[in-house]
Amino acid sequence: GAALLYFTGSKEHNIALRERALKAGFTINEYGLYPLANKNKPAAGRTETEIYRKLGLDYIPPELRENRGEIQQAALGKLPQLVEFSDIRGDFHNHTTLSDGSNSLEEMIAGAKSQGWEWFISADHSQSLKVARGLNLEQLLAKKAEIKNYNKKKNGITVLLGSEVDILANGSLDYEEKTLREIDFLVASVHTAFKQDEETMTHRITSAIKTGYVDILGHLSGRLLNRRDPYPYNFAQVQKTAQECGVALEINGQPQRMDITDVQAKSCAESEVCLALSTDAHSVSQLDYMRAAVLTARRAGLSKKHLLNCLSLPELTLWKKNRMANNMYNTRG
Repeated sequence: GAALLYFTGSKEHNIALRERALKAGFTINEYGLYPLANKNKPAAGRTETEIYRKLGLDYIPPELRENRGEIQQAALGKLPQLVEFSDIRGDFHNHTTLSDGSNSLEEMIAGAKSQGWEWFISADHSQSLKVARGLNLEQLLAKKAEIKNYNKKKNGITVLLGSEVDILANGSLDYEEKTLREIDFLVASVHTAFKQDEETMTHRITSAIKTGYVDILGHLSGRLLNRRDPYPYNFAQVQKTAQECGVALEINGQPQRMDITDVQAKSCAESEVCLALSTDAHSVSQLDYMRAAVLTARRAGLSKKHLLNCLSLPELTLWKKNRMANNMYNTRG
């Protein structure tokens, strides 16, 4: 236990824990917790819980061991009840063969059902992203009809029409308003014009949020780990606008994205900005990326209450209704 604690805690967490141990008359290392008066006989060390308890702390999950206030919370018995994978009821952002995915809509739905999810929002790319075979209006309506027919069969999972709609260079969305109204849940993302400066990019993103049609802001920084740096933008301003409009920010579970970060997600939760986990899956197997998104959420200290994925379908429908009603910019008729 002592070794596990020593090697899974961050350096900052370990230092803070060591200082607490010294104040309590102990020294701690990878072999155990020892009284300063007798360093030959450990006072604790068989389990991590045993060590934390000896130091007057609740057990701190590994994801929180960053010295970001978790030790103080543990001392007060106020650690968050972290979200579990079993709390997830559905996914917002994924792709089928209708755009750039490798599995059909029916196959993706079956995959979502095998995850144990209650609802599934299928969100292919919008029309302007030609490289990803984005859907035009006719294709989008055909998909909506297919989803409607599937739901009539009552197969144990409810499917909704989603779309990952491009935020165009001028901040507008990649469909006309009449088309946007056909979409049940809209994820808005930047996929082009990454060279814009910070002020322009920030205005572009916040303008999209203010349209009133955006439910979730997708992979906010545009980064691809080890392949493409994030574009410049003002996170604080985007977060503020999202809070004003009730728009959720996405924690994307794709290993190359992992965007937003745990630090940003923690800031959102503290500012009462909703968060949504997604797989951004392009195949059935990639629906497992939800686990990576959950781990980021746990590192951010998030509970079920912070995540749209933990809502039942009626609760999610009510959330969207409230979001539309409470958008302070009220640009949508």
